Amino acid sequence: MSKTAILSVVLIILGQAGAWFQQFAQSRFEWMRNNLWVNVLVFGSFVSFAFVFAAKYGMESFGSAWSYRLIQFSVGIFVFTYLTHVFLNEDISVKNGVCIGLSILIILIQTFWK
Repeated sequence: MSKTAILSVVLIILGQAGAWFQQFAQSRFEWMRNNLWVNVLVFGSFVSFAFVFAAKYGMESFGSAWSYRLIQFSVGIFVFTYLTHVFLNEDISVKNGVCIGLSILIILIQTFWK
């Protein structure tokens, strides 16, 4: 995997994590609930920059917008799963486990099918 592909995936992870905190941290942390404008301005700017540069490097590395977007979606599923389990104590149901498995297949297809 190229350096730009790795950079794209790291930026996707950071962007997805920022988006998760922007959307869901207010249900866990009182500070986030009481400071919505800071949440919107700080996390919104961070998330935007992360996704814009992730797309730039991802489209260059993966060859198309479709490939990049499907990888972004699948990586986002893993980030969401991890953060939701850690911070909101939600477990993975069988149905959601199957969907996570499908996300693995999407990444493998987009990465190795030429």
